Amino acid sequence: MREEPACGHLDAARIDEDLAAACGCALPDAHRDAAALARLAVGLRRQNQARFCSLPFCCTVEAEALGGAITLGDATAGPRALHPVCASLREILSLPRINFAEGRIAEVLHACALLDAQGEKVALEICGPITILAGLIDLTVLFRDWRRDECLMREVLGRLTDELCAYALAAAQAGVAALSYADPVGVMSILGAPRFECLADAHILPLLRQLEGGLDIPVHVCPKTAHALVATGRGFWRESAAPRRTGDICFKSRRAAAGATKELALA
Repeated sequence: MREEPACGHLDAARIDEDLAAACGCALPDAHRDAAALARLAVGLRRQNQARFCSLPFCCTVEAEALGGAITLGDATAGPRALHPVCASLREILSLPRINFAEGRIAEVLHACALLDAQGEKVALEICGPITILAGLIDLTVLFRDWRRDECLMREVLGRLTDELCAYALAAAQAGVAALSYADPVGVMSILGAPRFECLADAHILPLLRQLEGGLDIPVHVCPKTAHALVATGRGFWRESAAPRRTGDICFKSRRAAAGATKELALA
């Protein structure tokens, strides 16, 4: 299996005090204010000379919306989990459903709508389940309970698939132009092949198929996840000389020739 691709996205998405000040925003309060998030997204797009504005600027929005204890941090260290709120994997199933009309997740969606109204193209970044769970439960407990009861883990993954599908639908209604899916903690190099294959079968493939069939916007899959899906026979690369259809699950490969695009197709 080829080496897992490197990813510098988190560095490119970093918000520092200078950028926040230039946008008239104060950290960490900007993380909970839609108008400030929108200004920061435009500022970061211009700084990186990007085509899209990207939101949010952390991997904790979904965990917080499920009841996670999150600190917004400061300009040096952004939002992160304070402590676990669940003592076992089964407790995850008792957490309340995400309410997209309140809290920080509502501010993120509102920021997307503000940017769309300004004529900006917005890419919403959605976190995968292992990263979400890392904000809710100690990972040692997660992996222990996963090993003891894979059926329970599949049930939890199914619950999170439903939550993320609802989030994606709310994002589409807010005017986002694209979705980006990544699971920084749920990659092959951390989970190992057997756990990743369980994650892929119980969550990644069902989620991507639902998004592909239910939304009219493209979905970008993190290169680490895309690589692992191909390596485990759950996806393959296909050439795409023509413009992508809006519903395609896509990934522009850095290995492609200049001007060429490779798309991830699900097996």
